[in-house]
Amino acid sequence: MGIAEPTWNRAAEPAEGIALMKRTAWIAAACFAVSATFMGASALRAAEPDKPSSTTAAKTPPEAAANTRDALIFRDGKVIYGKITGETASTVKLKGDVKGIAFEAEYQKSEILEIKRGLPAEADAKAAGADPKEPERKPDAAADPDAKRVYVMELTGKFGRDISQTPIRESLEDARKQRADVVVIILQNDWDLVKGMAEKTDDQAAFDELFRAEDMAPVITKGIPEKWQTQPKVVFWVKKAMGGAAFLPLICKDIYFHPDGKMGGIGNLTKLFGQTGDEVVRQKQYSLRMGHAEGLANTGGYDYRIVRAMATPEYVLSVSYEGGRPVYHERLPQGPDETLLTDDAKDTNQDTDREIVAGEGNDVLTLNAKLARDLQISKGTVETLDDLLFELGLSRNTVVVNKGKEGYFTKQWSEGVKNALRNLRKLREQVNEVQMGGDYPQRTKARGQRKKLLNDMKAIIRRYAEIFGEEQALQLISQIDTEINVLDQDQQKDANDNRRK
Repeated sequence: MGIAEPTWNRAAEPAEGIALMKRTAWIAAACFAVSATFMGASALRAAEPDKPSSTTAAKTPPEAAANTRDALIFRDGKVIYGKITGETASTVKLKGDVKGIAFEAEYQKSEILEIKRGLPAEADAKAAGADPKEPERKPDAAADPDAKRVYVMELTGKFGRDISQTPIRESLEDARKQRADVVVIILQNDWDLVKGMAEKTDDQAAFDELFRAEDMAPVITKGIPEKWQTQPKVVFWVKKAMGGAAFLPLICKDIYFHPDGKMGGIGNLTKLFGQTGDEVVRQKQYSLRMGHAEGLANTGGYDYRIVRAMATPEYVLSVSYEGGRPVYHERLPQGPDETLLTDDAKDTNQDTDREIVAGEGNDVLTLNAKLARDLQISKGTVETLDDLLFELGLSRNTVVVNKGKEGYFTKQWSEGVKNALRNLRKLREQVNEVQMGGDYPQRTKARGQRKKLLNDMKAIIRRYAEIFGEEQALQLISQIDTEINVLDQDQQKDANDNRRK
């Protein structure tokens, strides 16, 4: 399936920028669903005895209730068993266990086809075809041709440097070779103000890292359809997606959050150009960038208003819920059934320092696990990979094909980047240390040494061009070429002068 990759020539962008804007309209081809139903709803109905309406729990004696279970039948065919521990107009909370590991999770009613209450324990066991306390698992999943093959890709470190298109491309190629059915991308970028110490607050933002996200997105949305004969299901598991990393999960339809997950840090769009210059030009620049950001959200099928609320402090957005589904309003709430997501950040509405530090501000939208779930951006909140596989309906017969090497390509790339930056600094120091004095042979030798060092710098920049950005990499190489040209001109003049002697 072909995907039209947008053209974006940053080096040629005029002041207005609007002439080059093309809204990204990528198809979310990387996110095809792999059928992973936990068990069929029809089997459940066949095993269920006659009882009162499914929406009202039958009254049973206390001793009988202890031997019953509830079941949630999802619209995609998945069925989850446990005990309902809480319920609202839009959500239901279920507590249960998988292979002896307890879980409690909240689900949107809009995703549920039917709720079954008070089922005899043996009924759901029969429907599942296994002991409810210990789901059947084959002893050697790796050798089982029917086992679902899961590839886990860890993206950690600084977004745009450690997290970049090369390690993503190499990981996906490895996943293809290992015939993965599902690719889980764990995203946890650094958002530290000081490395390993204080973390940036939600109001500190990096919207323009959007363009690095645009560099990486086609590796998934275009690379998978082009190179995979059978396309895998791609799932993003968000632990931390701040700054430009917040855009990347939006290209995928299947997003899950860690309980401590956060997604945001892009709320400085209208502050990028300050208050100087022509207001019309600034507005065109804002529109240009917002068009690119909304294009990424459109790829995964997410509402453009979420991106606007995440990026623009002046944007007001409220939400209400109809049948568990969010309905957005670009205004302040007008009733008790509406919730304010972001205000206009003006005067008394501006977030206080205490609210910012506590992560309670609403000048821009930062998604946590609960809010992402409520707004149906996240399909669930999971603490471990096993929990995620359970939510995907893959807890029974699954093998992680790269177990123990989940972050291999990212770590290799990160180490290479670190060495490259260190070597660039060292080479520049060596260039400056070469002395140009002495006689003609000594000057000729010195120029040759400088040229070699400069060419070594160019090779490193070309190898790691993506971390600088296309435009900056070209500028760096152009500067080095200018230095080399000056050395060549000086050498030619020196040679002519030497012949006249």
